[in-house]
Amino acid sequence: MVKGEGNPNKRARPTSVQDVLVSQPDGGKPAGAKGSSTHTLTVKEIHQDKLTQTAQKQWSTKAISSKAPPAFQPELVASIYRDELAGARDEPPSLKRVMLLEVSQFLENYLWPNFDPATATFEHLMSIILMVNEKFREGVPAWTCFHTREGLFADFFKCFLTLKARREEQGVAMRMHERTTYLVFTINVFQSLEDEMVRAQVLRLVSLPLWQALS
Repeated sequence: MVKGEGNPNKRARPTSVQDVLVSQPDGGKPAGAKGSSTHTLTVKEIHQDKLTQTAQKQWSTKAISSKAPPAFQPELVASIYRDELAGARDEPPSLKRVMLLEVSQFLENYLWPNFDPATATFEHLMSIILMVNEKFREGVPAWTCFHTREGLFADFFKCFLTLKARREEQGVAMRMHERTTYLVFTINVFQSLEDEMVRAQVLRLVSLPLWQALS
């Protein structure tokens, strides 16, 4: 089918959790809550936010390129996921909080450079997944930073595939918005076959006859 043809009312596939869940004003804030109801960030909001201050100290380009860069703190990743990315709530995270972490290069400067398949926690993996989904939502290249440590992408992908099962083995069920985030990431992965690094992992999950049937 030629691009642009077809049913104009047909919705595009989701690329973020906000595309799937019913959105509320300010990405999850109750109606009437203080703050803007639009999914935008002002320069003032960015500079005054506590996440920006944390980023400047922990993973800004200036901080990580200094002579004594701050050590990676897994507990910081866990606390950010719990408090800012709704890891401790049944509601999805505020889109503004996700956007702010994306602006701060949380994925490029902190999550991915410090990813270790042997020690990566649930919170670390879900944070990576959320940040990738946000890049897709914003329409910016999502896999660029992964190529800086391309040899670890296969290990990351294995961790992703077993994440839900390992979580359940711990006796903890993933929340609805976490399962949605996981599903959206899966969609994004299968829509990224133009990237050789991603394609190499995805093609292992399906048989050649299945791809032929879809062609």
